[in-house]
Amino acid sequence: MELLDGETLRAALKTGALPARKWLDYGRQIAEGLAAAHERGVTHRDLKPENLFITRDERVKILDFGLAKIAPGAPSGAWSEGDSPTRSLATGPGVVMGTIGYMAPEQVRGEPADARSDLFALGAVLYEMATGARAFTGAPVDLGAGYPLDLSPDGNSVLINRDSFRDAALIPVGVGEIRPLAAAPEQILGARFLPGGREAVFCGGPPGEAARLIRMPLAGGAATPITEAGRIDCLFAISPDGLRAAVTSQDDALRGVYSLADGSRRPVANFTATDQPLAWSDDGTALLVADSSDNTIRIARIEIASGRRTQVRVFAPPPGGFISLTSVVMAPGGHAIAYGYVHSVLSELHPIDGLK
Repeated sequence: MELLDGETLRAALKTGALPARKWLDYGRQIAEGLAAAHERGVTHRDLKPENLFITRDERVKILDFGLAKIAPGAPSGAWSEGDSPTRSLATGPGVVMGTIGYMAPEQVRGEPADARSDLFALGAVLYEMATGARAFTGAPVDLGAGYPLDLSPDGNSVLINRDSFRDAALIPVGVGEIRPLAAAPEQILGARFLPGGREAVFCGGPPGEAARLIRMPLAGGAATPITEAGRIDCLFAISPDGLRAAVTSQDDALRGVYSLADGSRRPVANFTATDQPLAWSDDGTALLVADSSDNTIRIARIEIASGRRTQVRVFAPPPGGFISLTSVVMAPGGHAIAYGYVHSVLSELHPIDGLK
């Protein structure tokens, strides 16, 4: 590991903007370093002043490739242990893949990052070196006892649920006030922003009563019921154009695709009670669903018009001590999937030498 003598760019910026000669030289070095990484198929994904180190002789080092992604098709051995840059900050499970204020829009949306994402971050860093101010302001938001339901399409606000599922609020990522959403259901079991971020679809209802889907403007105004109250599972997916919602239910009369304009329902053949709608195809003609009724995740594509069902992939978590699946989520368009599963306690115990 290389020992560096100097300071981070964040420390250098404490006194304000850098002289033009310096920030132009630093910018050139950073661009050359990124170009070298990109040529080898490596995207940094978390470029920011904290991860740029200025040595005493004014050489710039790019640090913390802990979130780096090696692109498919990168040359064999494109990144080896000997190449690993010095790391200053640890990254771990549950950390957002990037830093708000330097993340490109596609990263905020959870879409794949590539070299262009690093160039977006470089632009933000250049702006900060030249002006002494951040290009995009915003600080981490404490959600308190709440948990996030959905992130707005532009990444600027979060829908959260507080007080035992009974208090929805809209929290800005940057400057702004937390806005309670009084028209939301009394008990909230799910929510999704609509494209544009000005409206959201909630699933819930009064405690102890059947849930329903409602559409609600976030700036204020009356909520519009979409489904009848009934045994819907609050597992739903919004179409790319924001005009329809695929809703699962144990009740055949409630399961299907709903218009978010008038609440009309279209049954979909072969869309079953055990299917969890994950996403829509990009063209809005098909659903991607997961059936995990037998503790094996079967991903299928269902054509909405014909009901033709095609199995896409099967995921089988490790069998030892396996109890059940906990969640299945899919990125828009179906390019990536994540799932969780639970092991029994005994399956997590391992023998240790010297103990009986």
